[in-house]
Amino acid sequence: MKIRPMFCAVLAAMALSATAEAQGELSYSQALRDGRYLDALDLIEAPANFPPEVASQIVAQFERSVYSMTGRHFLGYGMTEGWEPVEPGEALDPVLASLFPVDAVDAIAEAATGRQVVIINEAHNDARHRAFATRLLRRLADDGFTHFAAETFGRPEQVEEAVSLGYPTRNTGFYSMEPVFGDLVRSAMAMGLGLVRYEVTMEQRCSGECDQAAQIRARERAQATNLAAFLDANPDSRVVVFVGYQHLDETGDENGDGVLEGWMAAELTALTGIDPLTVDQQQGTIYGSGYNPPVPVGLAEHFDITRPTTFRDTNGGWFSDTFQRTVDMLVVHPFLQLGPGGRPDWMAMDGYRSPHIVAAESLPVTGPFLVQAFVADEGDGAIPMDQYLVREGETGPVTLMLPAGRYRLMLQSAGEADRELGEIEMP
Repeated sequence: MKIRPMFCAVLAAMALSATAEAQGELSYSQALRDGRYLDALDLIEAPANFPPEVASQIVAQFERSVYSMTGRHFLGYGMTEGWEPVEPGEALDPVLASLFPVDAVDAIAEAATGRQVVIINEAHNDARHRAFATRLLRRLADDGFTHFAAETFGRPEQVEEAVSLGYPTRNTGFYSMEPVFGDLVRSAMAMGLGLVRYEVTMEQRCSGECDQAAQIRARERAQATNLAAFLDANPDSRVVVFVGYQHLDETGDENGDGVLEGWMAAELTALTGIDPLTVDQQQGTIYGSGYNPPVPVGLAEHFDITRPTTFRDTNGGWFSDTFQRTVDMLVVHPFLQLGPGGRPDWMAMDGYRSPHIVAAESLPVTGPFLVQAFVADEGDGAIPMDQYLVREGETGPVTLMLPAGRYRLMLQSAGEADRELGEIEMP
Protein backbone atom coordinates (compact mmCIF):
# COMPACT_ATOMS: atom_id res chain seq x y z
CA MET A 1 0.00 0.00 0.00
CA LYS A 2 1.34 3.45 -0.90
CA ILE A 3 1.13 5.80 2.10
CA ARG A 4 1.96 9.48 2.23
CA PRO A 5 4.59 9.71 4.99
CA MET A 6 4.00 13.41 5.54
CA PHE A 7 0.27 12.90 5.99
CA CYS A 8 0.89 10.14 8.53
CA ALA A 9 3.37 12.33 10.38
CA VAL A 10 0.82 15.12 10.68
CA LEU A 11 -1.77 12.69 12.06
CA ALA A 12 0.74 11.48 14.61
CA ALA A 13 1.61 15.05 15.59
CA MET A 14 -2.09 15.81 16.10
CA ALA A 15 -2.31 12.78 18.38
CA LEU A 16 0.59 14.18 20.40
CA SER A 17 -1.28 17.48 20.62
CA ALA A 18 -4.34 15.65 21.95
CA THR A 19 -2.13 14.01 24.59
CA ALA A 20 -0.92 17.44 25.69
CA GLU A 21 -4.53 18.58 26.07
CA ALA A 22 -5.32 15.55 28.21
CA GLN A 23 -2.43 16.55 30.48
CA GLY A 24 -3.89 20.05 30.91
CA GLU A 25 -1.60 21.93 28.55
CA LEU A 26 -3.04 24.48 26.13
CA SER A 27 -2.24 23.14 22.68
CA TYR A 28 -2.49 24.45 19.16
CA SER A 29 -5.68 22.48 18.44
CA GLN A 30 -7.30 23.39 21.78
CA ALA A 31 -6.61 27.08 21.15
CA LEU A 32 -8.40 26.77 17.81
CA ARG A 33 -11.38 25.07 19.45
CA ASP A 34 -11.47 27.96 21.91
CA GLY A 35 -11.49 30.41 19.00
CA ARG A 36 -8.06 31.79 19.94
CA TYR A 37 -6.51 31.85 16.48
CA LEU A 38 -3.63 34.15 17.42
CA ASP A 39 -2.74 31.96 20.38
CA ALA A 40 -2.84 28.92 18.09
CA LEU A 41 -0.14 30.40 15.88
CA ASP A 42 2.07 31.04 18.91
CA LEU A 43 1.50 27.52 20.26
CA ILE A 44 2.69 25.67 17.16
CA GLU A 45 5.80 23.75 18.13
CA ALA A 46 7.92 21.16 16.41
CA PRO A 47 6.68 17.77 17.67
CA ALA A 48 9.11 15.49 19.44
CA ASN A 49 10.06 12.05 18.16
CA PHE A 50 10.28 13.12 14.53
CA PRO A 51 13.39 13.77 12.43
CA PRO A 52 14.09 17.53 12.21
CA GLU A 53 13.22 17.76 8.52
CA VAL A 54 9.83 16.06 9.12
CA ALA A 55 9.13 18.14 12.24
CA SER A 56 9.73 21.36 10.30
CA GLN A 57 7.27 20.24 7.61
CA ILE A 58 4.66 19.48 10.26
CA VAL A 59 5.08 22.96 11.71
CA ALA A 60 4.67 24.44 8.23
CA GLN A 61 1.45 22.47 7.67
CA PHE A 62 0.00 23.57 10.99
CA GLU A 63 0.89 27.20 10.19
CA ARG A 64 -0.77 26.92 6.78
CA SER A 65 -3.91 25.57 8.41
CA VAL A 66 -4.13 28.62 10.69
CA TYR A 67 -3.36 31.02 7.84
CA SER A 68 -6.18 29.45 5.83
CA MET A 69 -8.54 29.73 8.79
CA THR A 70 -7.64 33.39 9.31
CA GLY A 71 -8.12 34.56 5.74
CA ARG A 72 -4.46 34.68 4.70
CA HIS A 73 -5.06 32.24 1.89
CA PHE A 74 -1.89 32.92 -0.09
CA LEU A 75 0.15 32.08 3.01
CA GLY A 76 -2.07 29.04 3.50
CA TYR A 77 -1.08 27.87 0.02
CA GLY A 78 2.57 28.06 1.05
CA MET A 79 3.13 31.09 -1.20
CA THR A 80 4.88 34.26 -0.19
CA GLU A 81 2.39 37.05 0.34
CA GLY A 82 1.29 38.70 -2.86
CA TRP A 83 0.89 37.54 -6.42
CA GLU A 84 3.36 35.15 -8.04
CA PRO A 85 2.67 34.40 -11.71
CA VAL A 86 2.82 30.81 -12.93
CA GLU A 87 5.64 30.02 -15.32
CA PRO A 88 4.33 29.42 -18.88
CA GLY A 89 3.90 25.75 -19.69
CA GLU A 90 4.81 23.81 -22.79
CA ALA A 91 2.56 23.64 -25.82
CA LEU A 92 -0.49 21.50 -25.09
CA ASP A 93 -0.55 17.95 -26.42
CA PRO A 94 -2.89 17.73 -29.47
CA VAL A 95 -5.12 15.19 -27.70
CA LEU A 96 -5.60 17.57 -24.77
CA ALA A 97 -6.10 20.49 -27.15
CA SER A 98 -9.02 18.58 -28.68
CA LEU A 99 -10.92 18.52 -25.38
CA PHE A 100 -14.05 20.64 -24.99
CA PRO A 101 -14.30 22.88 -21.87
CA VAL A 102 -17.54 22.78 -19.85
CA ASP A 103 -18.50 24.78 -16.76
CA ALA A 104 -17.70 22.44 -13.87
CA VAL A 105 -20.96 22.87 -11.97
CA ASP A 106 -23.01 22.19 -15.12
CA ALA A 107 -20.85 19.18 -16.01
CA ILE A 108 -20.98 17.58 -12.56
CA ALA A 109 -24.73 18.12 -12.35
CA GLU A 110 -25.12 16.38 -15.71
CA ALA A 111 -22.85 13.49 -14.73
CA ALA A 112 -24.64 13.13 -11.36
CA THR A 113 -27.97 12.38 -13.03
CA GLY A 114 -29.18 9.06 -11.63
CA ARG A 115 -26.31 8.77 -9.15
CA GLN A 116 -26.89 8.20 -5.45
CA VAL A 117 -23.45 9.33 -4.28
CA VAL A 118 -21.15 12.13 -5.47
CA ILE A 119 -17.70 12.36 -3.86
CA ILE A 120 -15.65 15.53 -4.32
CA ASN A 121 -12.33 16.27 -2.66
CA GLU A 122 -10.36 19.21 -1.33
CA ALA A 123 -6.93 20.16 -0.09
CA HIS A 124 -7.37 20.98 3.59
CA ASN A 125 -5.38 24.21 3.27
CA ASP A 126 -7.30 25.57 0.25
CA ALA A 127 -10.64 27.22 1.04
CA ARG A 128 -11.17 27.79 -2.68
CA HIS A 129 -12.24 24.14 -2.88
CA ARG A 130 -14.89 24.81 -0.24
CA ALA A 131 -16.13 27.84 -2.14
CA PHE A 132 -16.59 25.70 -5.25
CA ALA A 133 -18.26 22.94 -3.21
CA THR A 134 -20.78 25.49 -1.92
CA ARG A 135 -21.75 26.46 -5.46
CA LEU A 136 -21.94 22.82 -6.50
CA LEU A 137 -24.02 21.84 -3.49
CA ARG A 138 -26.67 24.43 -4.33
CA ARG A 139 -27.05 22.93 -7.79
CA LEU A 140 -27.11 19.33 -6.60
CA ALA A 141 -29.64 20.14 -3.87
CA ASP A 142 -31.90 21.62 -6.56
CA ASP A 143 -31.42 18.39 -8.52
CA GLY A 144 -32.63 16.16 -5.70
CA PHE A 145 -29.64 15.41 -3.48
CA THR A 146 -30.73 15.12 0.14
CA HIS A 147 -27.65 14.92 2.39
CA PHE A 148 -24.18 16.38 2.85
CA ALA A 149 -21.48 14.18 4.39
CA ALA A 150 -18.10 15.58 5.38
CA GLU A 151 -14.87 14.31 6.86
CA THR A 152 -14.84 17.24 9.29
CA PHE A 153 -17.91 16.23 11.29
CA GLY A 154 -17.12 15.09 14.81
CA ARG A 155 -19.19 13.05 17.24
CA PRO A 156 -22.92 12.59 16.53
CA GLU A 157 -23.94 14.92 19.36
CA GLN A 158 -21.73 17.66 17.90
CA VAL A 159 -23.44 17.37 14.53
CA GLU A 160 -26.85 17.29 16.24
CA GLU A 161 -25.93 20.52 18.05
CA ALA A 162 -25.19 22.25 14.73
CA VAL A 163 -28.48 21.02 13.26
CA SER A 164 -30.46 22.25 16.27
CA LEU A 165 -28.77 25.67 16.11
CA GLY A 166 -28.95 25.97 12.33
CA TYR A 167 -25.28 26.91 12.09
CA PRO A 168 -21.90 25.26 12.75
CA THR A 169 -19.81 25.95 15.82
CA ARG A 170 -16.22 25.26 16.75
CA ASN A 171 -17.55 21.98 18.19
CA THR A 172 -18.85 20.80 14.82
CA GLY A 173 -15.48 19.76 13.44
CA PHE A 174 -11.85 20.77 12.90
CA TYR A 175 -11.77 21.76 9.23
CA SER A 176 -15.12 23.53 9.46
CA MET A 177 -13.56 26.09 11.84
CA GLU A 178 -12.31 27.75 8.65
CA PRO A 179 -14.94 30.37 7.64
CA VAL A 180 -15.60 29.25 4.04
CA PHE A 181 -16.01 25.64 5.22
CA GLY A 182 -18.19 26.86 8.08
CA ASP A 183 -20.43 28.60 5.58
CA LEU A 184 -20.50 25.48 3.40
CA VAL A 185 -22.03 23.63 6.38
CA ARG A 186 -24.32 26.59 7.18
CA SER A 187 -25.47 26.69 3.55
CA ALA A 188 -26.08 22.94 3.42
CA MET A 189 -28.46 23.20 6.37
CA ALA A 190 -30.16 26.25 4.85
CA MET A 191 -30.76 24.20 1.68
CA GLY A 192 -32.54 21.57 3.78
CA LEU A 193 -29.79 18.96 3.42
CA GLY A 194 -29.20 16.53 6.26
CA LEU A 195 -25.69 16.30 7.71
CA VAL A 196 -23.96 12.92 7.77
CA ARG A 197 -20.90 12.06 9.84
CA TYR A 198 -18.84 9.09 8.73
CA GLU A 199 -15.39 9.61 10.22
CA VAL A 200 -13.72 6.72 12.02
CA THR A 201 -14.64 6.41 15.70
CA MET A 202 -12.19 5.62 18.48
CA GLU A 203 -13.63 2.11 18.63
CA GLN A 204 -12.96 1.59 14.91
CA ARG A 205 -9.33 2.64 14.98
CA CYS A 206 -6.62 0.04 14.54
CA SER A 207 -5.72 -1.29 17.99
CA GLY A 208 -2.64 -3.09 19.20
CA GLU A 209 0.58 -2.93 17.22
CA CYS A 210 -0.42 -1.06 14.05
CA ASP A 211 1.97 0.43 11.55
CA GLN A 212 0.98 3.50 9.55
CA ALA A 213 -0.40 1.42 6.68
CA ALA A 214 -2.67 -0.53 9.01
CA GLN A 215 -3.90 2.66 10.69
CA ILE A 216 -4.84 4.25 7.39
CA ARG A 217 -6.39 1.03 6.10
CA ALA A 218 -8.57 0.82 9.22
CA ARG A 219 -9.65 4.43 8.83
CA GLU A 220 -10.64 4.05 5.17
CA ARG A 221 -12.64 0.89 5.85
CA ALA A 222 -14.34 2.50 8.85
CA GLN A 223 -15.32 5.58 6.84
CA ALA A 224 -16.77 3.39 4.08
CA THR A 225 -18.54 1.16 6.62
CA ASN A 226 -20.15 4.18 8.30
CA LEU A 227 -21.33 5.62 4.98
CA ALA A 228 -22.61 2.22 3.89
CA ALA A 229 -24.61 1.92 7.11
CA PHE A 230 -26.23 5.30 6.49
CA LEU A 231 -27.08 4.43 2.89
CA ASP A 232 -28.52 1.08 3.95
CA ALA A 233 -30.73 2.79 6.53
CA ASN A 234 -31.69 5.55 4.07
CA PRO A 235 -32.03 3.85 0.68
CA ASP A 236 -33.78 6.82 -0.93
CA SER A 237 -31.09 9.31 0.08
CA ARG A 238 -28.71 10.97 -2.36
CA VAL A 239 -25.48 12.09 -0.74
CA VAL A 240 -22.71 14.56 -1.58
CA VAL A 241 -19.55 13.45 0.26
CA PHE A 242 -16.79 16.02 0.84
CA VAL A 243 -13.40 14.40 1.47
CA GLY A 244 -9.75 15.31 1.68
CA TYR A 245 -7.21 14.46 -0.99
CA GLN A 246 -7.22 10.81 -2.13
CA HIS A 247 -10.13 9.38 -0.11
CA LEU A 248 -12.10 9.52 -3.39
CA ASP A 249 -9.72 7.17 -5.20
CA GLU A 250 -11.67 4.32 -6.83
CA THR A 251 -8.62 2.18 -7.60
CA GLY A 252 -9.48 -1.50 -7.21
CA ASP A 253 -7.35 -4.23 -5.69
CA GLU A 254 -5.63 -6.60 -8.08
CA ASN A 255 -5.05 -9.33 -5.49
CA GLY A 256 -8.62 -9.43 -4.19
CA ASP A 257 -7.73 -8.28 -0.67
CA GLY A 258 -9.88 -5.18 -0.21
CA VAL A 259 -8.56 -2.17 -2.11
CA LEU A 260 -5.12 -1.51 -3.56
CA GLU A 261 -4.61 1.88 -1.92
CA GLY A 262 -7.10 1.35 0.88
CA TRP A 263 -9.05 4.51 0.06
CA MET A 264 -12.64 5.06 1.11
CA ALA A 265 -14.42 5.39 -2.27
CA ALA A 266 -13.30 1.98 -3.49
CA GLU A 267 -14.16 0.40 -0.14
CA LEU A 268 -17.64 1.97 -0.35
CA THR A 269 -18.25 0.40 -3.75
CA ALA A 270 -17.08 -2.98 -2.47
CA LEU A 271 -19.47 -2.77 0.49
CA THR A 272 -22.55 -1.40 -1.28
CA GLY A 273 -22.22 -2.00 -5.01
CA ILE A 274 -22.81 1.73 -5.49
CA ASP A 275 -20.63 3.41 -8.11
CA PRO A 276 -20.06 6.96 -6.83
CA LEU A 277 -19.35 9.87 -9.13
CA THR A 278 -15.85 10.94 -8.05
CA VAL A 279 -14.66 14.48 -8.77
CA ASP A 280 -11.05 15.53 -8.14
CA GLN A 281 -10.53 19.29 -7.83
CA GLN A 282 -7.40 19.09 -5.67
CA GLN A 283 -5.21 17.82 -8.52
CA GLY A 284 -6.72 20.38 -10.89
CA THR A 285 -5.65 23.36 -8.79
CA ILE A 286 -2.85 25.68 -9.88
CA TYR A 287 -0.72 27.80 -7.54
CA GLY A 288 1.68 30.61 -8.27
CA SER A 289 4.78 28.96 -6.87
CA GLY A 290 6.11 25.51 -6.15
CA TYR A 291 4.88 22.41 -7.94
CA ASN A 292 1.98 22.77 -10.34
CA PRO A 293 0.56 19.74 -12.20
CA PRO A 294 1.51 20.28 -15.86
CA VAL A 295 -1.77 19.07 -17.40
CA PRO A 296 -4.04 21.54 -15.53
CA VAL A 297 -1.56 24.37 -16.23
CA GLY A 298 -1.59 23.52 -19.91
CA LEU A 299 -5.40 23.26 -20.05
CA ALA A 300 -5.89 26.54 -18.16
CA GLU A 301 -3.48 28.35 -20.47
CA HIS A 302 -4.70 26.85 -23.74
CA PHE A 303 -8.40 27.37 -23.04
CA ASP A 304 -7.88 30.60 -21.04
CA ILE A 305 -10.33 29.43 -18.39
CA THR A 306 -11.77 31.99 -15.98
CA ARG A 307 -13.93 29.70 -13.82
CA PRO A 308 -13.76 26.09 -12.58
CA THR A 309 -13.91 23.90 -15.68
CA THR A 310 -14.18 20.25 -16.65
CA PHE A 311 -13.37 18.84 -20.07
CA ARG A 312 -15.24 16.49 -22.38
CA ASP A 313 -13.27 14.33 -24.81
CA THR A 314 -14.08 13.70 -28.47
CA ASN A 315 -16.00 10.54 -27.52
CA GLY A 316 -18.30 12.43 -25.15
CA GLY A 317 -16.64 11.17 -21.96
CA TRP A 318 -15.22 13.26 -19.13
CA PHE A 319 -11.48 13.88 -18.93
CA SER A 320 -10.08 12.50 -15.67
CA ASP A 321 -6.29 12.40 -15.96
CA THR A 322 -4.96 12.49 -12.38
CA PHE A 323 -1.74 11.32 -10.75
CA GLN A 324 -2.04 7.81 -9.31
CA ARG A 325 -5.80 8.07 -8.76
CA THR A 326 -8.85 6.58 -10.43
CA VAL A 327 -11.62 9.18 -10.60
CA ASP A 328 -14.47 10.09 -12.96
CA MET A 329 -13.85 13.80 -13.47
CA LEU A 330 -11.15 16.44 -13.04
CA VAL A 331 -12.03 20.06 -12.20
CA VAL A 332 -9.40 22.57 -13.32
CA HIS A 333 -9.42 25.84 -11.39
CA PRO A 334 -8.28 29.06 -13.08
CA PHE A 335 -5.03 30.79 -12.21
CA LEU A 336 -5.12 32.67 -8.91
CA GLN A 337 -5.82 36.38 -9.21
CA LEU A 338 -5.90 39.20 -6.68
CA GLY A 339 -9.31 40.55 -5.73
CA PRO A 340 -10.44 43.42 -3.48
CA GLY A 341 -8.07 44.28 -0.65
CA GLY A 342 -5.52 41.73 -1.79
CA ARG A 343 -7.85 38.82 -1.09
CA PRO A 344 -8.01 36.01 -3.70
CA ASP A 345 -10.55 36.75 -6.42
CA TRP A 346 -12.36 33.42 -5.92
CA MET A 347 -13.68 34.77 -2.59
CA ALA A 348 -16.33 36.75 -4.47
CA MET A 349 -17.98 33.39 -5.27
CA ASP A 350 -19.80 34.69 -8.33
CA GLY A 351 -21.17 37.68 -6.43
CA TYR A 352 -22.23 35.75 -3.32
CA ARG A 353 -19.67 37.71 -1.25
CA SER A 354 -18.88 41.43 -1.47
CA PRO A 355 -16.08 43.49 0.08
CA HIS A 356 -16.46 45.46 3.30
CA ILE A 357 -13.54 47.64 4.35
CA VAL A 358 -12.77 48.04 8.06
CA ALA A 359 -10.98 51.39 8.32
CA ALA A 360 -7.48 51.53 9.81
CA GLU A 361 -8.65 54.20 12.26
CA SER A 362 -10.81 51.66 14.11
CA LEU A 363 -7.98 49.13 14.40
CA PRO A 364 -4.73 48.92 16.37
CA VAL A 365 -1.80 50.78 14.86
CA THR A 366 -0.03 47.55 13.99
CA GLY A 367 -0.50 43.80 14.18
CA PRO A 368 -0.80 41.14 15.28
CA PHE A 369 -4.59 41.23 15.46
CA LEU A 370 -7.56 39.50 13.89
CA VAL A 371 -10.71 41.15 12.49
CA GLN A 372 -13.76 38.87 12.48
CA ALA A 373 -17.29 39.09 11.09
CA PHE A 374 -19.96 36.91 12.74
CA VAL A 375 -23.54 36.50 11.57
CA ALA A 376 -25.35 38.87 13.95
CA ASP A 377 -27.86 36.38 15.36
CA GLU A 378 -25.44 33.47 15.82
CA GLY A 379 -24.23 32.82 19.36
CA ASP A 380 -20.99 32.07 21.16
CA GLY A 381 -18.83 29.48 19.47
CA ALA A 382 -20.16 30.26 15.97
CA ILE A 383 -17.79 30.17 13.01
CA PRO A 384 -17.02 33.63 11.55
CA MET A 385 -18.36 34.33 8.08
CA ASP A 386 -14.94 35.80 7.34
CA GLN A 387 -11.88 36.91 9.26
CA TYR A 388 -8.52 38.39 8.42
CA LEU A 389 -5.23 38.18 10.27
CA VAL A 390 -2.99 41.25 10.36
CA ARG A 391 0.48 40.03 11.25
CA GLU A 392 3.17 41.71 13.31
CA GLY A 393 4.43 44.84 11.56
CA GLU A 394 1.38 45.08 9.27
CA THR A 395 -1.38 47.69 9.43
CA GLY A 396 -5.01 48.15 8.39
CA PRO A 397 -7.35 48.70 6.67
CA VAL A 398 -8.83 45.21 6.41
CA THR A 399 -11.11 43.94 3.63
CA LEU A 400 -13.68 41.33 4.60
CA MET A 401 -15.65 39.37 2.00
CA LEU A 402 -19.25 38.88 3.16
CA PRO A 403 -22.62 37.70 1.79
CA ALA A 404 -25.73 39.84 2.21
CA GLY A 405 -26.87 40.05 5.83
CA ARG A 406 -26.17 41.62 9.20
CA TYR A 407 -22.85 41.05 10.98
CA ARG A 408 -21.17 41.93 14.24
CA LEU A 409 -17.50 42.79 13.88
CA MET A 410 -14.99 41.73 16.51
CA LEU A 411 -11.31 42.43 17.12
CA GLN A 412 -9.05 39.77 18.60
CA SER A 413 -5.64 40.84 19.88
CA ALA A 414 -3.03 38.68 21.56
CA GLY A 415 -3.27 38.78 25.34
CA GLU A 416 -6.35 41.04 25.36
CA ALA A 417 -10.09 40.55 25.65
CA ASP A 418 -11.99 40.56 22.37
CA ARG A 419 -13.36 43.99 21.45
CA GLU A 420 -16.57 44.79 19.58
CA LEU A 421 -16.23 46.92 16.44
CA GLY A 422 -19.96 47.42 15.91
CA GLU A 423 -22.50 45.92 13.51
CA ILE A 424 -22.82 46.28 9.75
CA GLU A 425 -25.47 45.45 7.14
CA MET A 426 -24.33 44.03 3.83
CA PRO A 427 -26.78 44.64 0.97
